[in-house]
Amino acid sequence: MAIAAGRAAPGRSDFLDTLGWVYFKKGDYQTARKSLEQALSLEPGNVAVQEHLGEVLMAQGDRRGALERLGSAASAASQADAERIRRRMKQIQQ
Repeated sequence: MAIAAGRAAPGRSDFLDTLGWVYFKKGDYQTARKSLEQALSLEPGNVAVQEHLGEVLMAQGDRRGALERLGSAASAASQADAERIRRRMKQIQQ
């Protein structure tokens, strides 16, 4: 369903985020990254998309890129979300 929604409404960042996360969960990191980058281009301040893209970058072995993206997400997130994201960043740094 997420694939059909993403294809039917390619201009919706929320659909593209969901689609990217589905691809991430399936292990298709390259396709996930493309979808999430497209979502981020439509809505650059979206914390969830930034966080998801950070996780994809980490899965691809781009530790530096993941930390940069997660840092951007943390700086724009609510206090509770920022704390969770910073904990994930510390895990990556270890």
